[in-house]
Amino acid sequence: MNTIRFNRDFIPFITAKRKTMTTRWRRYGNPGVVLEVQDQDAVSAGFSIRIVHVQPATLGFVAKRFYYQEGFGHRSEFVRAWSEIYGDFDGDVIVFVHEFEVV
Repeated sequence: MNTIRFNRDFIPFITAKRKTMTTRWRRYGNPGVVLEVQDQDAVSAGFSIRIVHVQPATLGFVAKRFYYQEGFGHRSEFVRAWSEIYGDFDGDVIVFVHEFEVV
């Protein structure tokens, strides 16, 4: 089974269904693909997610429209988290938005 890593702090938001989307530099699969969830150290979180929708979008569009599905209460929180993880926030860059469900 393929895997996807999340910051350890985000895993409880996934299991609580507060985080139902993840934005990545690359496409992790098509709808229907199941991925084992791991933390940033490649330790299994004990559950998997199924991709239900994936689309390209600008990072700025994601921050404006999908911050809540990403598990954040405000756009600025998403921007701050992205910058901390990836080092920079460029709203014009194309990323892949993965909507998912816990299986």
